[in-house]
Amino acid sequence: MNLPPEPTWEHAFSRFQSATDAVIHQLQTIFFTGRDLGRSIPDLDVDTASVMVAESLEADIIWNQDPNELLGGAIKERRNSDFMRAALAEICFQVSDGARREKDAKSTQTWWAIAMANLQELTSTPTASPLLDYEEIYFELSQKSRDFSNKEAMDWLKRSLAHSLKYDEGGNAIQTLRDLADLHFRAGKLEHGMKILTALLHHDPADIWTYNVIAISFDKFGLPELGILSAQRGLQLLGVQGDQHDLRGQLNDCLKQLQSNMQKPSKVNVTPHVLSEFQRALNLDFESSQPVPIPLLCSELVPDLHKVPVKRPLTTREFPLPRPSDVLPLLQNTWAHRIKKKSRRRHKKHGKT
Repeated sequence: MNLPPEPTWEHAFSRFQSATDAVIHQLQTIFFTGRDLGRSIPDLDVDTASVMVAESLEADIIWNQDPNELLGGAIKERRNSDFMRAALAEICFQVSDGARREKDAKSTQTWWAIAMANLQELTSTPTASPLLDYEEIYFELSQKSRDFSNKEAMDWLKRSLAHSLKYDEGGNAIQTLRDLADLHFRAGKLEHGMKILTALLHHDPADIWTYNVIAISFDKFGLPELGILSAQRGLQLLGVQGDQHDLRGQLNDCLKQLQSNMQKPSKVNVTPHVLSEFQRALNLDFESSQPVPIPLLCSELVPDLHKVPVKRPLTTREFPLPRPSDVLPLLQNTWAHRIKKKSRRRHKKHGKT
């Protein structure tokens, strides 16, 4: 069969996508022109590239199908994958957004719930797609869970943390630990939250985001004095390292708000030792860091982290490349139909029949 020089169809998309549309387009082009995927993109091995092509093509088929066919169960005829589920979630998010614009509250909530269910379903598979940012997915599910289950929200963050350690050397671990500390505070576990933040301050007392989160939230937990101290320390740190994140105004606002609430009595269930250790950490010299290897820091602060399930990479053995002749007609026919409709609209615009 005649193969296209490059894909002519719209590629599936997810807000949790880790690869750009241009990379997916390039890989699919290489696949359909019969070139070596192993030499496609620097630092991308042939197995990962092949999985990215296989998954993206399956998702493209669903993405370009008639919505009525999807509702009729067409998805059951395709190979399921995490990326396809993420693309389906994106379709539902878009329908929900459309319903919101139409002020249809029931449809807005229904389609949003279906989108979130698709995200939750893809987290239950044992394998990880190279096309998705799972840490962002886990964070989104954690945010969704906060209103009805603090434990579930923590569990999602722990999954994000474990995934980051395996696939990203813990690149987002510090922020996730701060989020976990916040959830402990919300659950009334003030001491546990304070121990996490104390450890983070010792790890890096020049991290402005730790001071920022304390200044923002401690008033809500009956600790305005410590919030004030943190806001003041954060402003001092900005004076040393500059305000590249534009946080000075926010910290000043927090400081004013905290100071206005100082007259309110506050009783908190925290031992004097934990309070004094936390206050001492807030007063550390900004250059007196005591960094701990990220995996060790995470295991110390989240003792049950070793029990958290972590996905393994999806391989071509589990998700092999399709034959071009099996997928190309589905995609080309859909694209031809779209082009025809666009062409008719264009002719009508210019007064042609």
